[in-house]
Amino acid sequence: MRLFSPHLTVVIVFFCCGFSFAVIGLATGLETFLYMAPGFLIPAIVLFVTARRGRNGIGRDE
Repeated sequence: MRLFSPHLTVVIVFFCCGFSFAVIGLATGLETFLYMAPGFLIPAIVLFVTARRGRNGIGRDE
């Protein structure tokens, strides 16, 4: 039995990077960081949803 999904490891890394980019962008006013933050946060949300769906068995044809 697997306790921790590899998807969730990537989600944690992407979320930390996206959050850091957003905070730096807001604190310094550099728009480049604000434009890059969704590039990390959106894939993190998608991977989190797919990891949870896979764990709960939703969408599986059995």
